[in-house]
Amino acid sequence: MIMILLMVAIIVAIIIFFKYSDSKLLNGIFLPEKIEGTGIEPVEASLALGDEGKAISRLNPIGRAEFNGKEVEVTCRDGFTEAGASLKIVRLEQGRVTVRIINNQ
Repeated sequence: MIMILLMVAIIVAIIIFFKYSDSKLLNGIFLPEKIEGTGIEPVEASLALGDEGKAISRLNPIGRAEFNGKEVEVTCRDGFTEAGASLKIVRLEQGRVTVRIINNQ
């Protein structure tokens, strides 16, 4: 008896789902068919080995630097440096930017 009731409940649920699948109620629950938008641009897309920039924050050894007008998180191969130091990109790998100090101001 329980199996029959369970089967009937499942069939009724399927019928209700398909009957109201285009309703505003379910549109608020489910995502739209097409999602438009842009993802985050990979760091490597706007940078290249040898690009030169400036440290925006203190690098100890990780900090922020600006290259080609874009602010990125970098790791300094030479260790610590203060903001304003000139940097050069020596490695780009999997979203990580490694730099070396050109001139420490």
